[in-house]
Amino acid sequence: MAYFSAAELKLMADAGVIAPAITPEMLSYCRLRYALIGAGLLYSVLTLFALLHSGLARKLSDFCARLTRNKWLLVPLYYICLAVLIMLIRYPFSYLAGYQVEHSYGLSHQSLGEWLFDLIKARAVDAGLTALGFTIAFGLIDKFPKRWPVILWSVLVPLIAAGIFLAPLLIDPLFNKFTPMPAGPQRDGIERVAALSGIPNAAIFIVDKSRQTTKLNAYVTGLGSSTRIVIWDNTLQKLPQDQIEAIVAHEAGHYVLGHIVLGFALTSAGLVALLLSAQKLGPLFLSRLPVSWGIRGWTDPQAIPVILLFITVGSFIFAPVENAISREMERQADAFGLKVTKNPVAMARVFVSLSQQNLSEPAPPAIIQFWFFGHPSLRERILSALRPH
Repeated sequence: MAYFSAAELKLMADAGVIAPAITPEMLSYCRLRYALIGAGLLYSVLTLFALLHSGLARKLSDFCARLTRNKWLLVPLYYICLAVLIMLIRYPFSYLAGYQVEHSYGLSHQSLGEWLFDLIKARAVDAGLTALGFTIAFGLIDKFPKRWPVILWSVLVPLIAAGIFLAPLLIDPLFNKFTPMPAGPQRDGIERVAALSGIPNAAIFIVDKSRQTTKLNAYVTGLGSSTRIVIWDNTLQKLPQDQIEAIVAHEAGHYVLGHIVLGFALTSAGLVALLLSAQKLGPLFLSRLPVSWGIRGWTDPQAIPVILLFITVGSFIFAPVENAISREMERQADAFGLKVTKNPVAMARVFVSLSQQNLSEPAPPAIIQFWFFGHPSLRERILSALRPH
């Protein structure tokens, strides 16, 4: 497959940019990852359906009801038990996709014990927060049967904002060590880029992702005073200074352009539509479920697997919209980074480095790109960096 035309290869060569090498290993890894995306979705749907259809979800609810009659404890207890059960059922797939594949292609050297500990921590955090969310939601639906969408929205939005604010302070450190960048030439260059971006006092942290992966990346996280640019230590170790500065300029673009706040606003707006739709269509949907599932209403703990199934399928259906918005934000951040660094060659070389180091093919199949990718293809980003603006 030709990823670049002759004219595009000439454009790159004239700029001194070497096109990414397309190796059998890269293609094999990418094809396997694409297959795992689809398989993971199918695995999740079948797991939830099997729990409901087999009666296991109902038996789990009966078990939890014997442990407590307190309705405020029953919902979180049921969800946590359900989350543990789902984690055990999904473990073979999680191991294959998250551990075996990455190790087979030399993209991780993390021990199985360390990987499993990280997986358990991630599932525990997710289970705790989601259990809290279901407890609040079910309580409000029960107490305010007509007005619950508006009331629940007014409660969830501040909680989501708090979660975004607190994630880099409380949750992310559970998995990695974050340290301010030490003094030296790398820091001097990054601070210069931050100043040119209009954020001279931006918080810039290094994270020890090398304990988990050999891939390269950086990102912006947090909200308000917790907002920070985070650079993977692999990125600092493996890329030259001009490429590091190009990455920082891109991430500064997300920071300055307010993409985290915009994402939060879009999530809040989408939540309104979701809750109102659930109120209008929920009863009709539940009435069409098999009687054998034994679900008595939205606030029945046994409805949780149904809600998870609905969210899983809904996330798949609306993924193209979400990812299209994300890709546009990434294009804006790329343009911002180019404006700051005025170094299109370094920016293009960053994307070549990401392709080579992360085993990412420059242009995934169009349907995969459209449905699942939140970034433009590396091919598009390389050429966009080098073409006159």
